[in-house]
Amino acid sequence: MSLLAAALALVTTPADLRISEVLMPRSDSIGFAAVLDTQGATDGELAALSVLARCWEQGSRVYTRSATASTPGVVSMPRSEVGEGYILLRLEVRKSAVLTGAQMLASLLTEPALDDEAVRTAAAGSTSQPELQSLTWSPGWFRGAVSATEVDYVWRKFVKPQRVSLCGAGEMERYAAEAALKQSTWTWPAPPERREFLRQTRVPIDGAAGEASTWTVRHAVAGGEKSLAVAGLAAILLGIGKESAMFRVLRTDLAYSYRQEALVMPSPKGWTLGLVAYSTQKTTAEVVAKHRGLLADRVRNWTESDLTRGRRQWSSHVDGIFPFGPLWSSGDSSLGANAWAEAGLGALSFARSGSALSQSKLIELADKVALDDVKQMALATLDQGQARIIPAR
Repeated sequence: MSLLAAALALVTTPADLRISEVLMPRSDSIGFAAVLDTQGATDGELAALSVLARCWEQGSRVYTRSATASTPGVVSMPRSEVGEGYILLRLEVRKSAVLTGAQMLASLLTEPALDDEAVRTAAAGSTSQPELQSLTWSPGWFRGAVSATEVDYVWRKFVKPQRVSLCGAGEMERYAAEAALKQSTWTWPAPPERREFLRQTRVPIDGAAGEASTWTVRHAVAGGEKSLAVAGLAAILLGIGKESAMFRVLRTDLAYSYRQEALVMPSPKGWTLGLVAYSTQKTTAEVVAKHRGLLADRVRNWTESDLTRGRRQWSSHVDGIFPFGPLWSSGDSSLGANAWAEAGLGALSFARSGSALSQSKLIELADKVALDDVKQMALATLDQGQARIIPAR
């Protein structure tokens, strides 16, 4: 880095940080999360950003992976997820190590290890074709070598305070996580000295390896936090558990799917309600259209007892009784009800609306949702949602 670039490095004052908190009862740990807005990135930049995300999992120049593993109070190692228009980075510490967790998050974002060996290790897992469950929601995967220079370039271009939203979650005094984050050192990278054109290409997903094929339907969730609560209930009744419409229709009645689910995931500017069915049978547009019609018939017959079941199931998930919930941070990672997951939900919702949501808050809202609203959300997804088929090959 040149002397000019070093001089341009930005030391953030506490007022510059975008910080939110989620207070939880009965939590043994504190979760920290950061959401990086990657909207506007080219395919080549997205490929390099996906490698940067894996580099964060290897640690920073100060908190190396081995050092992090032996740091007192660390509950879980850093983990990153690359989503559509964002990267989510999370870690978890004991309640006694709040400042340590905040310092680790700051170090990962502002001083990652981006040497040749670290980038080579990270690139090995981030540019290969993903597994079926991950590629289901992916528009493609990246092919082409990614260099340390390119990863350093996107780090400098995208990792800046106005693109990062932070959240701390857990049982703690109000403002404890915020204070810890503000006490940490935030020396952001200097911007790139010149613009680079990164040439990695996106390879469209045109088939799933093996016997399985999938179909997906996804629809934007319009509106604020109440709409997200409606979407959560719609996802539960459509595709979570053996009482759901998708299990009854696709698996029991038609013997079509061996796995089916509905989930609410982040989109670049909001949230999406998505349905997915996995099958070993041949899947065509006509088959998907038939399934959508049968599921819509089931939705129209939902009753107040179904709505009550959905609310109870969501509450049981938050209480740790029922394993599956409606909110996911990516196609293969659920936003559960522990501090790790709540920090992710808080950061994602804060990045999109300026307000950090929690599962308990959404359940409170769900108790006030009308059955007709849930039906309307489910039918809009089935009738208007964008469909996609990934055939077996």
